[in-house]
This record gives sequence, C-alpha cells and structure tokens, in this order.
Amino acid sequence: MSFYNNNKGIIFMIIATFLSALTSFFSKILSTNINPIEIVFFRNLIGLLIMGYLLKNINFKAIKFNKKGVFFLILRGVIGSTALIFFYFNITLLGLAEATTFTKSIPIFLSINAFIFFKERLSLISWICIFVGFYGVFLVMNPNLGLKPSDFFGVINAFLAALSYTIVRELREFFEDKIIVLAFLFFSTFLPLVYILILKNLNFSYPLLSENFRMPFASEWIFIVLMGISGILFQITITKAFTSRQKVGVVSAMNYVEILFSIMFGMVLGEAIPNLKMFLGIILIVLSGIIIAYKK
Repeated sequence: MSFYNNNKGIIFMIIATFLSALTSFFSKILSTNINPIEIVFFRNLIGLLIMGYLLKNINFKAIKFNKKGVFFLILRGVIGSTALIFFYFNITLLGLAEATTFTKSIPIFLSINAFIFFKERLSLISWICIFVGFYGVFLVMNPNLGLKPSDFFGVINAFLAALSYTIVRELREFFEDKIIVLAFLFFSTFLPLVYILILKNLNFSYPLLSENFRMPFASEWIFIVLMGISGILFQITITKAFTSRQKVGVVSAMNYVEILFSIMFGMVLGEAIPNLKMFLGIILIVLSGIIIAYKK
C-alpha cells in the first residue's frame, strides 16, 4: 500500500494515458466510415450522459453564476471543442502516434500562454526547451515532403488546447472541477452538432467537411459506446492523477507514455512504426515538455 500511496499520481497518470490512447484507437477505427466531427459529437454525447447521471443529485441552484465566470465557461467550451475537432481531423488523416505527438506540444504553448497572460517569468532553460520543442514539432511535420493540412491541424489543436487549459486556470476561481468538466462536455457535444447542421447545408470541396453525415450502423455503435466510456474514464483518472500529493511536474512527465501506447495501438491497426526523423522529433518534444513540467 505504501508503494501505491507514494506513487498514486504516477499510477493514475499511466492509466489515464492508456485510456486516452484507447479512446483514440476506437476513434481511428470509426474514422474509416464516420466524419470526424460526428465522432466528436458521439464521443462527448456518451460522456455527457454518463457524467450527467453521476452528477444527477447536484444542486445547480446553489451554484453562483456571474458574468465573468459564465463568459470563461463558454469561451473554454468553444475553444476546447474546436481543439478537439482538429485533433480528430488528425486522427483521421495520420497514424495514431503522429497525431498524438502533436498534442504533446501543449506544455510548450502553455508556457507561452503563462508568459503572455499571467506574466510568469520563464527561465533561460525554459525558453531553450520551447525552441527545442518547436524544432521537434518541425521534424514531425517533415516539411521536406511538403506541408500538409494535418500539420496545420496539429499545431492549431495544440495551441487551442493550451489556450483552453489556460482558461481552466481562471475558471477554478468561479466553479468546482465537476462543473467545469460537465460544461465542457455539454459544449463539446452541442457545438459539433451545430457544425454538422451547418455543413450539411453548405458545399465544401475539402473531404473532411464535405463527407456525408449519417447515423452510425449497429456495429459502429459498439465502438462509439466503448470510445465514450474510455473517454470519461480518462477524465476521471487524469483528475485523480493531478489531485494526488505528488509534484505536478513528476505526474505531468508521465503523460508522454501515451505516445508509446499510441504506437502499440497503431501497430495493431497495421500502421507503420515512425521513421527515424519522427522519432527524433518525438524525443525532442518529450524532453522539452518534461523539463518544462519539472520547472513548474
């Protein structure tokens, strides 16, 4: 028990990274036949229903809502949902390892956001890590083969996700964590539905936006439910990881284990192992992120 108590944060973070990779695995399977925006909708709909049931006894009348708090709640919902959609675009276009690697540049953008919005000082080492991390992203993008839409999607996803997490920092002054999570699940279910209804009435030449939206088949619902369950379990375990008594930097560093799980799940799907240049990019992103996390 002492080992568990002393390493509780690390254990829950490793479980969380596995669940996150598993969620992406189910999403990748579904992406062969279902539009990524629709996948985001169904994933979060399942999560919203589960979370709504778990919090069915919550007294919303006792919650104090003010204009600033509600504004940040809506802003986080819009930005976070959009970031999620860009991530699922990349799940459709790329291998699991490559799509996941882009998300691991989030700590780099978080440091920049903290510097800009909260006037936090960054050490020389932190700035060096930021530039090294961006060079790692550059290697993963492999621009020698030409920049692809997925490269822009990956960077936009990481930037918006970091901005979303930055807003969460402000939200904690107004709401409890469970309200923040529930609100995010609501927006990340509602907004993709709005996007679907808009796109059904517009003509786009880009495949990800022009593909037909449809109700999933019975066999696809199995993976949708599994994706929703693993997604909500990820939310629970990562919350437990960060609320443990271990240092945030130590716990955050274990988040990069997800790349290994993603490579394993990718191999199950028949994806190629990342090449040497991409592996180097992954290493640079991981090292820079770990150092930044420890510095915090």
